Amino acid sequence: MIIVGVNEGRTKLDKSLADGGVAIIRDDQLVYVSAEERHTRIKADGGYIHALNAGFGFLHLNTDEVKHYYSSSCCEPRQKNINNNGKTIKYEDHHLSHAALSFFTSEFSEAVIIVADAGGNTLSEEMSGTEWADEPRQQLSIYHAKGLDICKVGTEFAEPRECGLGEMYRAFTHYLGWPLTRHAGKVMALAATGDTSLDKPHIFFEVNSSKIFPMIESFNPHEPKETARDLLLAIGRSDLIKEYEVNASDTAKAEIAKIAQLNLEFVLEYLVEKWTKELDCRNVCLGGGVALNCTAARRVREKTNCSLYIPPGAGDNGQCVGNALLGYVEHYGKLPIIENLAFLGGGYSSSKGMVKDLLVPMGCEVEVYENLEENEFYNRVTDKMCAGEIVLWYQGRSEFGARALGNRSVIVDPRQKDIVNKLNTFKHREWFNPFAASCLESSATKYFKDAYHSPYMTDSFEVLNNAVASKIPAVIHTDNSCRAQIFAREFNQRYYDLIRTFEEKTGVGLILNTSLNGAGEPIVETIEDCLSLFVRCSEVKILALNNLLIEKI
Repeated sequence: MIIVGVNEGRTKLDKSLADGGVAIIRDDQLVYVSAEERHTRIKADGGYIHALNAGFGFLHLNTDEVKHYYSSSCCEPRQKNINNNGKTIKYEDHHLSHAALSFFTSEFSEAVIIVADAGGNTLSEEMSGTEWADEPRQQLSIYHAKGLDICKVGTEFAEPRECGLGEMYRAFTHYLGWPLTRHAGKVMALAATGDTSLDKPHIFFEVNSSKIFPMIESFNPHEPKETARDLLLAIGRSDLIKEYEVNASDTAKAEIAKIAQLNLEFVLEYLVEKWTKELDCRNVCLGGGVALNCTAARRVREKTNCSLYIPPGAGDNGQCVGNALLGYVEHYGKLPIIENLAFLGGGYSSSKGMVKDLLVPMGCEVEVYENLEENEFYNRVTDKMCAGEIVLWYQGRSEFGARALGNRSVIVDPRQKDIVNKLNTFKHREWFNPFAASCLESSATKYFKDAYHSPYMTDSFEVLNNAVASKIPAVIHTDNSCRAQIFAREFNQRYYDLIRTFEEKTGVGLILNTSLNGAGEPIVETIEDCLSLFVRCSEVKILALNNLLIEKI
């Protein structure tokens, strides 16, 4: 039997939804996961049809073979199941889907799961109107999971127009100048540059043993900037509002970001402490969009001493996987095989002739090297990196989730601080946004405190000391941290061997790794996507494409 997990693109009230995708389980194994945006080339695109067709084509499946679809949506009640021409569509609970992805892909047999986002399903069976914010709804759910059972044990911020963690952070994302919620990571990055004397947050939330209360009575979902102002006024910081809005103070902007970040960390830390004690379990899984905040996750790990797991695709782009896993467990009473959660998208072959045929019409003259010995291939690539070149690195099947993990990556020498400016021009990034690192697991303790296996780049680490930071300045953030992918060779052998070659040449066992995409674009999926980006980017001269090395002339 083939089971397919998908995301709805619109609600029944015709509200558009983002971050669509598809997951396919065949013959007891999760074999394909891809986001809709990778195929439509529209960032955070909703729905799943293009990803579904691409997956069927890649796996040589026929749609008639699929009898069971599992879906989810948000901002409305959970929909009733549909039976259409012998095919069933079952609608899963939004937060339960997040929880299933987090727990079922972890190595835990028992865990506390905290799911937090801007909002999931409404809790009423019918909508009383057309405005989801006026309904009791999911914003933060707590589950206790054991074996195959995931049981809801608590909820926060469920009242109509109550401002939860996700809504709070969404409000400040908009207030600080970014019109889309998917830019929330910029608030986290900016917060690191904020006032270091803020040793505790100005509290937006009143916490007691039974409930967490926001300090504002309600929020307007259509005016998130007003929500941010109301929260700042509630803690007596009208001075920051004036400095930011009237005087355009960058210092005030950074302090506002830091206050929002510290509030998120404070509440998450409190919830983890509370529920791990109450359920007598130190294993914790985070899910939902809030789980993507790696700075908050690091604080939770350090302050509570819990064992913490965050899956790739923790936001809504992972719902398709959570839905498929719930469907499989329902049918078979067990989990499917998941050999590698990272590289489950499409794979595309390439040849010298194909590359030439595609590039010539684009007016790009190149030299294409093929059939190089592996060692020579790695040496040529790392020589270019050491010479200050930006290298596009494309191989194998595409990654699941928002992070490039060595198959669709832009890679550079982390020792060269000035290259950050070049990358920021190429990617159109703000100066305060840090770049991540890919690090050999065998070398991680040379750079990071309390380093551990973290192949999905969902964690950040504190750098050992200033001397270490000075050796790899291109990947160090203002707060002396680094988001790092720490992995062993079996996770991605070819990428590992490349970094090993770089280490043998430089003594540094990590490289800078950022996603292979242009500004505002999804990560590239196909060979054509990659070559188009290569041609457009004047800052880039080198492309490692599967077993081909391509240099602009």
